[in-house]
Order: sequence, then structure tokens, then C-alpha cells
Amino acid sequence: LSVRLDAMGEMLQRTLGSPYDLQLKLAPTLWPVEIDPAGLEAALLNAVINARDAMPMGGSITISTHNAARHGSEGVLLSIQDTGEGMSPETLKRVFEPFFTTKPTGKGTGLGLSQIHGYAVQSGGSARIESEVGTGTLVELWLPRTDKQFQNEPASSGGVVISPGLRILLVEDSEHVRYFARQLLEDLGCKVVEAPDGLEALELIKEHAVDLVFSDIVMPGMSGLELAIQIKQMHSELPILLASGYSSKQFIPINERKFPILRKPYKLETLAAGINDLINAVSRND
Repeated sequence: LSVRLDAMGEMLQRTLGSPYDLQLKLAPTLWPVEIDPAGLEAALLNAVINARDAMPMGGSITISTHNAARHGSEGVLLSIQDTGEGMSPETLKRVFEPFFTTKPTGKGTGLGLSQIHGYAVQSGGSARIESEVGTGTLVELWLPRTDKQFQNEPASSGGVVISPGLRILLVEDSEHVRYFARQLLEDLGCKVVEAPDGLEALELIKEHAVDLVFSDIVMPGMSGLELAIQIKQMHSELPILLASGYSSKQFIPINERKFPILRKPYKLETLAAGINDLINAVSRND
């Protein structure tokens, strides 16, 4: 769940715009939950848009996850906290009613918060809202832990085999996504050196011989694309694989699309295929 939310973070920040600060505080390891990805995206987008509309002059929105027990059962709690105008007790009582809206006439459908509640209930969970005028609003979705067998099966590379012992430099600013990516790479038999940003990656590549660089694109400071260009100037033959929640067409000029990009969230077989294609291309050139 945290990996999927991290991938959505880039899209949500673009939806919000510059006056808003979106913070993700996502636990690196969560209990497995069964979700409808489209429903989750719609629910989260509705919550974030409602938060934005409550802060016309800008503000902060924090999305967080952690394991939590509710109703005597284990599950995962997804929280969206804003620093907006807040709601009165009278309004708070009605926010989950279909077609009830906190916005001026003609400015809202009234389906946003009720859709969040509906998604949570359909997922076997629950939703709640805390709010106070002048202090902001907290929206919580609790999703139950699942014990379905497919959640516990080991990840499969889909039959893609990569060379054992490949040395990978992993560059990712998000701690939980870096943890997830490292686990996948180690499952593929890779030896991993990791960096939280581009500057540290450049230092590590001077100290460690690596066979491939796998980097996120959207990072504070130096982007993954800028890092890739600098690495190519140092090691022109070193394969570089990038990852992002956006497609390359959305934010990379056509004349700069020099590196393959994995879409987040990616699976083990997708990662294995991306690495394999790059390593095989280097072998053919040799």
C-alpha cells in the first residue's frame, strides 16, 4: 500500500499545485490489505481535493500510513490531515451523506467524502473524520488485514532470469520505497548499494564498481534524470534504469528521453525484465 501511495504522490502534488505542501509519512512495512486500485486512487484524490479546497490560500496536507487495530481486527490506517478551515460539529455530522457538500452552490457535487466512506465500507473497513473550525481536518480510512494465500506467496520474476550477483546502485529518496526496491533486487540475486539522493550516489559510484544504476526520477535537489546524465559523462557504458509514477511523455522533453523508465508501482518481473534488457544490450555491444 505504501509503495502505491508513494507512486501517487507525484500526481497528487501536481494536482495541488505550488501553494500546497504535500508530505508523505508512509510506513516501510505494512500488513497486507486487499484493495481496488482505482477505488483507492479515487478516494485519496477526493480527500486531497477536499483538503485543498479548505485551504484557498495554500497549506499543508500530510498522508500517512501505519498498522492499526480497529473493531478487534488488524489492519492498516490511511490518514489524510490538512491545515485548512475545518468544519463545524453540525457539518461534520453530515459529511458522509451523499450529495451533501461543504462547498458553495455549484462548486461541488457532494460525492467526494461519501465516496471515501463507500470505498472503505466496500473494502471491509471503515472511515471517520475529525475536524474543528480553525484547526483543520483529519480523514482516516481503515482497511482490514488480509490473509489470502496470494499475499503470502513469494514474488515471481515471471520466468525472467538475470545474471546472478549483479552489482546495483539503488538511488531513491523515499525510505520505504528504497526498502521495497532493495528487497526485490536482492530477491533477484543482486548485490545492492543504496543512496538516498543524487549527490551521495555520485560519491558511491566513485567508491564501488557497479553493473547498473537504478534511480527514481523525482527527488529533492538533483533529479534522477540529472544524475543519469552526470553518470553517463563519467561512465558512458554504464546501464541506467529510471523509475517514476509518471510516464516519460508527461514530464521529459522528447529529445531527453534517453533512458528506459519503469512506471511505479512496479512488480518483480517488470524490474527483472528492465534490468535484463539493459544488461543484454551492453553484452551485445561488447
